[in-house]
Amino acid sequence: MPDYFADPTSFWASPNRQKEFREKFRVPRVLFDRILAATKESGRWRDTHDSNGHGSPKPLSLACKVASAFRVMAKGAGMDIAEEGSGVSAQVLGRFLPDWLQWFVDENYDKWVPGITTHEELVKVEADFKKIG
Repeated sequence: MPDYFADPTSFWASPNRQKEFREKFRVPRVLFDRILAATKESGRWRDTHDSNGHGSPKPLSLACKVASAFRVMAKGAGMDIAEEGSGVSAQVLGRFLPDWLQWFVDENYDKWVPGITTHEELVKVEADFKKIG
């Protein structure tokens, strides 16, 4: 599978692709890029190699792993379903996702997920969720 995240200015650059990205991963591309940068800066993960089940290693970008994690969370899909679209094996995602989620919650959740503090904010969030489904 091609790495759609290797060059952020190419595949996901158009407004239609931005909308598709948001629908697919339930996060705007610009926020995904910031979270990915924080993931890289943490130094806990790096691009690695994984066996694709046929004995030949293939490179896996950290962006693909993070995108697969978002896909599982966004769609409530099983890790084996995410594997079909990303090329990240269910086994690798099964190791990556719990550790990454714990790091995200511990280190970044408050930065990226603002709390709802007023009734007006609650109404706006509910309206936004109704729009995106």
